Amino acid sequence: MPSKVMKDFELIKRLWKKHRFGIIPKSVKVSARKYELNSYWTVNMANLKMYRMFMKGYHPQILKGKYFQLIKHPKESK
Repeated sequence: MPSKVMKDFELIKRLWKKHRFGIIPKSVKVSARKYELNSYWTVNMANLKMYRMFMKGYHPQILKGKYFQLIKHPKESK
């Protein structure tokens, strides 16, 4: 079962096996909540670490635990 933390990467990985696709040049809006509690550097380094661990095949629960160690989350700060 894919980790909630890396669900988009898991989906892309599975889709890529059956279909080749590209990135369309469009803008999207995303939540900035993580950046309100963490620096840009912290969030992006955490994302890089998670991606590397995901690609090495770490178990989803390990990924989730590590992610929550690396950055502060809005739900935790209340």
